[in-house]
Formats: sequence, C-alpha cells, structure tokens
Amino acid sequence: MAMQGVASHPIDQRFTVTGLTNGRSVGRRWQSKSKVGNSLGIAAAPFFLTSLRPARHRARHRAPRCRRCAVQFLVGPEAETEGPSDVKLGKLLSWARQQDFMKLHPCLSFGKSGGLQLSVPVSAGTPILGVLDDAFLTSSDLPEQWQEVWDGARERYPEWWALHLGITLLKERRDPSSDAWEAYQNSVAPQPAAPLLWSAAQAQELQYVPMKKQLRSRIEAIQEFYQEILVPVLGEVPGLPSVFELAQAVATARRAIEVSPGQRALLPLLDMVGSPEATVPAGKPTPEANCELQVEPEGGPGGRAIAILVAKRDVQPGETLSRAILGLAPDEVLLEHGWCSTRPDDVTIHVGLKKAVVESWQLATLREVMDLEPGDSPGDWMASAKVRRSSVLTQAVDAKLIAAARVLSAKSREEVLGAEWNLMTKDEILNAGFEGLSSTRRRRLLFVLKRAVEGALAAYDTTIIRDQEILEYLQGRERVAVAYRLGKKMILQDVQAQLERADEKIRQKQAKREKDSALPSAVTGKRKSPTPGKGFG
Repeated sequence: MAMQGVASHPIDQRFTVTGLTNGRSVGRRWQSKSKVGNSLGIAAAPFFLTSLRPARHRARHRAPRCRRCAVQFLVGPEAETEGPSDVKLGKLLSWARQQDFMKLHPCLSFGKSGGLQLSVPVSAGTPILGVLDDAFLTSSDLPEQWQEVWDGARERYPEWWALHLGITLLKERRDPSSDAWEAYQNSVAPQPAAPLLWSAAQAQELQYVPMKKQLRSRIEAIQEFYQEILVPVLGEVPGLPSVFELAQAVATARRAIEVSPGQRALLPLLDMVGSPEATVPAGKPTPEANCELQVEPEGGPGGRAIAILVAKRDVQPGETLSRAILGLAPDEVLLEHGWCSTRPDDVTIHVGLKKAVVESWQLATLREVMDLEPGDSPGDWMASAKVRRSSVLTQAVDAKLIAAARVLSAKSREEVLGAEWNLMTKDEILNAGFEGLSSTRRRRLLFVLKRAVEGALAAYDTTIIRDQEILEYLQGRERVAVAYRLGKKMILQDVQAQLERADEKIRQKQAKREKDSALPSAVTGKRKSPTPGKGFG
C-alpha cells in the first residue's frame, strides 16, 4: 500500500512481464516490498509475473511438448547431437586429397571432437584449405519435380536460403549428380546441433521466450512446407524423404558460404570449419577465430573463383580450426547452428499494459510512439524492448523502454514531457530519456525500469545460482540450453545492478541537499536569499 498522505501511484499494476508460452499470462502474484517505491508515492500493488513453469528449481523434469500449441517436435526425448562417423570423415578427407579442384595442407586431419585440425604448428597467413568453383555446390539443374519443390520454397519463403539449398541437398542424397555431391554426404551429421532438431524437453530448457517462439515458428514452417508442398509434389517419387530428413538438410545447408553476392554454396570439407563457439564447451568464453575465409572471384587457376581458408594467427597442433561467421548475433548462432556464444548480447523484455490499471492518456501516448501488440485480454497491450550491458545507462536500456517508464511513472502528459508535449515529434518523445526530470521523477522512472527488469528475471524457471550449480555437470544440448539461458539472466542481473546504482546515486544527492538545507549559513558558508521588505506605505 502507498504511504499515508502520499498519492497512490500503482505503477506495479500497469504492466506485466509476459511469458508468451501459451498466449496468456499464467503467473503468480508477487508482493513488492520496495521502500523506494513507497517513498516515491508508488503503491506496492501486486505485480503479475508469468512463469514458463510453476516449479523454479526443477528445470529438468517436464512434459515433452510445446506449451502453446500442439507443435510436433521432430525428434524424440533421447535425441542428442551426433556428428558424422570417423569412417565417413576419413572417406571425405581421402576423397578431397585426390581432387584437382581442392588443395589441402598435408598435415590437415580430423580431431577427436570431429573438427578439423593440424598436426604441426603453422604461422599466420598460411593457406590451409582451398576449394575451386568446381566444388561450389549450389541449387541448379534440378529434375522437374524437385525444381517445383524448390520454386515453391522460393515463393513461400523467399529469404530462407537454407531451405532452398537444403532441398537441393535432400535431392542429391538420393541421386547425386556429381562426385562432389556424393562425397559431401559424408559430412552430413545424423543429428545436427541446431535446435530445429532438438526434442521438446531440450527446447524447454532454453527458457528464453523469444528464442522458443522463433524455434517454434521454424519447426511449424518446416512441417507446413513438408505437408503442403513437398509431399503433394513428390508424393509419387520413390523413397519420399521424411520431414526429419528435410529438417536435417536445412540445418546442414546453414553451413553454406557466400561465394558471390547473394549466391551461397556448400563447400566440401571447408564449410565444416565453423564458428569459434563450436570449439569450446558451452558457457566458456568464446575465443577469437584462428582462421579466416577468403573468397576470390578470379583468384584461382585460369581466373576461376576460389575459396581459401587461411590461418588468421599462429595455430598450434591439435587446435580446432574455426572461422568467424559474419553477421550472426548470439541468438542466431544458437538458432542456426546450436552453439552458445558469450559475445555481447541483449535480452528482450515483454511489458504487458493492463487496461484496468493504465490511465487512458498513458495508453494513448504509448500507442502513438511505440509499436504495441495486442495483449492477453481485450483492451490490453504489450510492448517489447531490449536491455544489454553498457557503461552508459541510456545505451543499456532501449530508448522506447525508458520512454514507456517515463509515461507510466507520470500523472499527466504535461508531467511526462512538459507543457508543450503536443508539439513534440515521435522521435523527440522516444529520445527524451531522463532529460528535464527532477530527482524525484528520475527515481520514479528508475523504479519502473527496475521492476520491469526484475520481473523479466523472475519469470525464468530457474535462478542464476541454480544454473551455475548444475552447468558444469551437464553435457550436450542440455548444457547448451542452460549456458544460453544463464547468459541472458546474467545480462538482466547486470542491468538491474546498474539501475540500482543510478537510483542510489540520485538518493545520495537528494539526502545531501536536504542535509545542507537544514544547516545554518554559518556552517554551510552559503547565504540565503534575502526576503524583500514590505517597505513604507
């Protein structure tokens, strides 16, 4: 409850941190005990949080299905990442050494982990592996029915190039059109690491709602394409591939390399050199890549295109080779390849605006300046924003989240933006930040931000301490999932601490001003402004 004599300001009721696991808020009430909120005139009303599951410390036991809808996962609960066998890798390496269009370092081999390595040290700039355009495997010259499937993929998912190339790979597994395609099949993992081929229980361990939504959408898209396009077109083709084989091909095709603008190709052996995240256990700091890929359109013999893997630094014997995959954020590294990155990342926070408690002018203002989505109940809305690590608070928290907190912590539009708020543009409102706010208003704004971050952290099924305790005992996909969600929670914890420090700094300044104002001028050395006399007459 609000303090007596202070106007109630139920910010806590105005937004919900939503889980989005089943399309509705199924959470628990959490009673605020914040003294800061009370001292600022903010009522400590119940704050709704949603949880992916009721139990907070039993992340390893759950029903193997998607909570929101009956999404059929593509593998069973015991599935685990499995790479190509040593025999197949040996065949691929022997084949590559015999080809005129491939050049290999004589000491190149596969290590115990299945990654490529060298048995001797090499210095920076040393060419390790080269592939001429004869072995650039692309989507071309498909039989009529397969071409129809490929065209259907381009029409329905024009930007999903891994699906386009995956269809070609799927066809070549049944009827290789060249020795290169036949040899390439030795590099296809029976169980790729990508979450597309995780079980429901493994996917649930991720806990991070935006990632689970993306994964669910990807699985649904694969199943819809398989049922609505691939099966009707290839129904009479002998040996109709399964939906698992389609997903397997798409996950493998994600290794493709851009050999020219807009043109991606699978490169035997070379595209098995992955991102440095794949070279260390999940949760360990991501190292820098030790190699770099150079694609030269006319650098090969006779002016032919060539892709060359070159040592970026000195490489030691037994060190797994890696290359940077440009343009992939940490979330994409996980979604596309199944690796956990510790590179700079961000966390999305979903803030639900409840119609019953948000003032109409607040909702109208937020709808003017933010992209809101319909909430769980009629009239409710939801906003999304991101937070990240940064030494600057306004960079650590998205401008639109600060703007939302500024609106929700105010009692009128004039208090939010000043008397001339109606003359401000959308960008001016979004970028107002903390500008023009008194110390008390800043603390109220920070209170809203702290509650949003705190709620997002509390909505996870397990705590940071629990994840840290179990991480070192886990392996495979479960370790990847726990390391991934732990990274997200650590970001939220760091941002929360940053908000606490900012609030404490303001509080200390306020206390100092109050103390100084209570002391006589003889102590402070400051003279009070003289009071004008009444004068005569």
